Amino acid sequence: MLQSIRDKTKGWIAYAIIAVLIVPFALFGVYNYFTGGSDPVVAKVNGSEIKHSQLSRAVQDQERQLRRQLGDQYDPSMFKDSTLRQQALDQLITRQLLENFVNDHGLRVTDDMVRREIHSQQYFQVNGKFSAKRYREVLRQNQLTPQAYEAQLRHQGAIGQLQQAIGASAIVTDAELKRVAAIQYQARKVDWLRVSSEELAKGIELSDDDISKYYEAHKDAFKRPEQVRLSYVELSRKNLAKDIDIPASDVKARYEQEKDSRFTTQAARDVRHIMIKVPKDADKATVRKAREKAEAVRKRIVQGGEDFAKVAKEVSDDKATAKKGGDIGKLEPGEMVKPFNDAVFSLKKGEVSQPVRTDFGWHLIQVTGIQPGHVKPFDEVKDQIRQKMASQKADRELVEKGQNLANVAFEHTRSLQPAAKALGLKVQETGWIGPDGTDEGLGSNQDVVKAAFSDDVLKRGRNSSIVKLGDGRQVVVRVAEHRPAKVLPLADVRDKVRDRLLKERAAQAAKKRGDALAKRLEDGAKLDSLADGKATTLHQPGWIRRNADNTPQPVIRELFSMQAPKARAHAVKGVVLQNGDYAVIALSDVREGNLASLSDQQRQQLKAVLRRYDAQSSIKDMLAALRKSASIKIYDDRL
Repeated sequence: MLQSIRDKTKGWIAYAIIAVLIVPFALFGVYNYFTGGSDPVVAKVNGSEIKHSQLSRAVQDQERQLRRQLGDQYDPSMFKDSTLRQQALDQLITRQLLENFVNDHGLRVTDDMVRREIHSQQYFQVNGKFSAKRYREVLRQNQLTPQAYEAQLRHQGAIGQLQQAIGASAIVTDAELKRVAAIQYQARKVDWLRVSSEELAKGIELSDDDISKYYEAHKDAFKRPEQVRLSYVELSRKNLAKDIDIPASDVKARYEQEKDSRFTTQAARDVRHIMIKVPKDADKATVRKAREKAEAVRKRIVQGGEDFAKVAKEVSDDKATAKKGGDIGKLEPGEMVKPFNDAVFSLKKGEVSQPVRTDFGWHLIQVTGIQPGHVKPFDEVKDQIRQKMASQKADRELVEKGQNLANVAFEHTRSLQPAAKALGLKVQETGWIGPDGTDEGLGSNQDVVKAAFSDDVLKRGRNSSIVKLGDGRQVVVRVAEHRPAKVLPLADVRDKVRDRLLKERAAQAAKKRGDALAKRLEDGAKLDSLADGKATTLHQPGWIRRNADNTPQPVIRELFSMQAPKARAHAVKGVVLQNGDYAVIALSDVREGNLASLSDQQRQQLKAVLRRYDAQSSIKDMLAALRKSASIKIYDDRL
């Protein structure tokens, strides 16, 4: 909106509009006005709202996933932003439909299931064991509360239950198993010839005229893309923290304040339990009967001398821990509900508690090991505290100075010097950056590249808005120099042109020779007579399956698509390999997979694959039905 005002208004009209804007600026702050404080609803699914912020996060998750999957091959220009947003929205709608379905059908995840999942996750462990302190720290770093994270786990677990239930209902017949085994474990007998394009390239001569003609016909392949050099100013939390002095007294005060939560290793205890389950809504008689059972079990252990673990395996209603003799693992204060926690930390090693009541029932608890707590001394952690306090203060300064930077860069949009002067920063410059960015430096950030090539910055010559780089860094950029896309002269790219033409000619020669060899094979020539040991080599892997690792994938794919030989000794096919070589494939026999020859493990794996496919198909059908019956409203103008 501010951009439109600047472009379209002049004179007293502009001043009148600015006067009207003073109130919202005063109420909400300049920075919020630039960044936008609203979070509009982009879609509704049966009344449940999907917000713009959720969609933005989902798009970012998709981009990160694409980067991980494609690595160096990732090219942002291949993926339209509108396509990614539509796919991300579709996933959010699907998730909401599933969530509604799960809630409507009462699928639930118990507290104990959530606890076991949290304890099993490695990023909450220290030296291979769960740490409550580490758990709280990781969540705090990711701006999550335990309640929010555990709610996520419950949601994911409930959907997992749904998927497992659908998968468990899938029935795999012996006939299906036999058909799939015949294909999956099929083997094919093959020999093949490799025609080397690299060897053939040694005999290819290229004239200056060949190179010149190829260059003229393929100029676009030798075009330097449009590029910019950027001027920028950068605010950095790290740099701000360097100039912040924290008094020693403040550091000491922070230590005392956080000693228990940050610098104290909590006393921990290794715990076993036996649970006698009692429903939450049980009547008094049921509760009393369960307690009497727990007391009888305790008598067997304390007076009868029976082993706690052995008894737990026999009688405990907590089946997950009963298998391990009731072993829960290491517990720190506050991890369990209060009655359970109080009992754990009042027991001596080896002692068995009286029955303890929780929402799940009656528990008998035994402590099998005790690790005392430890407090780190001030001198050991004072530098760490000082750095953290400086970083926190720098965070506050970063927000304040970021607002100032946004204001000044907008008010003086034709130069970065006023912003640099106002904040004591230096105007820096990048090297040349194209639309695909660079491997390192500022050009490796896609948000910077997107801003640099936006109409506002590139065509109108204005400063960008704030671009956040992550790790407490933010920049404002402007174009210092621009050069349009240009076909590079032949003199500059001659070697590239020659290499490309030579590879093409060599690949063509390899295919030509390969096709001739295939014809000779079909006419009855012997394979070994066609190999010369140089440009043409013979490979005889014999019987191979689809997962063979001694044969190139293009050969395997082509081999398993070929018809079995009939009248001739070989079925023959040619295929181009990734490096330009050519393969001539001679298929001589096909042997179907035999279900009877498979091991029990292979059979189970095959059944699991079929069940998974069947479950995926069922879930797909279920989602289609849910979509058809759902009320879905998408606000296209808010995407």
